[in-house]
Amino acid sequence: MNGVLDAIRWDGITPVVSLFLISPASSAPDFAGAWGRHGPRRTNTYRLEDDRGFPRLPLVYEYDFVFEVLPEDLRQRLEACLRTACEHSGSVAWLAFEGSFHFDHILTESVADQIYGICATGDPPLVLLDDEPADRAALLDRMHSYRARLGFPDPRR
Repeated sequence: MNGVLDAIRWDGITPVVSLFLISPASSAPDFAGAWGRHGPRRTNTYRLEDDRGFPRLPLVYEYDFVFEVLPEDLRQRLEACLRTACEHSGSVAWLAFEGSFHFDHILTESVADQIYGICATGDPPLVLLDDEPADRAALLDRMHSYRARLGFPDPRR
């Protein structure tokens, strides 16, 4: 778990959990219940603009949850956060490290080592705090599946 925790503290001090969400919903999820009483001190929300042309995605958001101290039950809180993000039909969300997002690399293997949680509407969240090979394989399978749901081509072909 140290690798994930170190990367969440990318500046060496402040823990920041970054969640990326693609959703057709026009309203933002309410993450307060997902974090419980040890929630972030601040949440920064960004709408990410795709200036590449086509194909156009539904709304894409980044949520940066800035903490003083990470919750002790971090895995459960991250799962609850992903579940909340995917409450709207057609949503896909993932947890990834700072600086990992680019429209050309959404859920591709080129960023797979920077993703540590993933979920889509109708599926249970998958959170990886340890780098177990079976869990990493399950994450890759989900990434490919969710890319297909979003209408992206399979980058392995």
